[in-house]
Amino acid sequence: MKRAISVISITLFFASCSVNHIAVKKTAEIIDNGTPEIFSDSNLKYIKASLPANLKLMEILYQTDKDPKLVKNMAMGFCGYAFAFLDDDKDNRNDFYIRGIRYSDDYINSKKLMEKKDVKGTDFDILFWNTFCKSSYLDMNRDDLAALNYLGEVETQSEKLFEINPNYFYKSLYTILGSIYASKPKMIGGDIDKAKKYFDEAVSGTGSKLLINRYIYARIYPQLADDEALFDKIVDEILNYKNDDESIAFFNEVAKEKTAKLKEMKNEIF
Repeated sequence: MKRAISVISITLFFASCSVNHIAVKKTAEIIDNGTPEIFSDSNLKYIKASLPANLKLMEILYQTDKDPKLVKNMAMGFCGYAFAFLDDDKDNRNDFYIRGIRYSDDYINSKKLMEKKDVKGTDFDILFWNTFCKSSYLDMNRDDLAALNYLGEVETQSEKLFEINPNYFYKSLYTILGSIYASKPKMIGGDIDKAKKYFDEAVSGTGSKLLINRYIYARIYPQLADDEALFDKIVDEILNYKNDDESIAFFNEVAKEKTAKLKEMKNEIF
């Protein structure tokens, strides 16, 4: 009898675990399918107030099942939130970036994505957002030696992604590579002319629709090249842009808000 009860208990335990994993995967799929709704929402105050609760829910679900769609949205969510809303809150900003990096790093390392010749689908998404996280974290912490350790990883990962799909997410990889070549000292491969070529390509074609590309271009390159006229040109383009792609309304509204602040800092930049 005791043995029978033990077998039943074990069976129920594994059945319960299976149900929990199925529930997490289904929820992760719902979250993933709902992400475009966030991207298309230009109400930044609403997104800023509502997103943290969703991120905490994803962290809770992650403890049960490290579903790749969940990992993708955690990296995208934590780092996107830090980029959009936490410029002036260093501690929370860095905490959000590190969370996004940590969750996606664990997945990338467990699946050995950097050792694979071809990375597709959700794996590609995760590697991209991990690269975005590290690039943004590095950009906001250039005086931190620990953050500089990410420089090599950002370059290696972005080059790998670029070889597979250079036009991914409105040519964002051109922007990341432009940032790398603009930021590195010349003695270790920095090249301001090469950076400009990447930035120019990033804001052409489909890349012209994503204002984040232009914002990063305006914030990094003109200062290094001492090109005030280019700074003014890009800033005006962003602030006067009429969005014709509702699917990225959130990103473009973030870019406009950050660009308005950047314009106010012009006298400090030049």
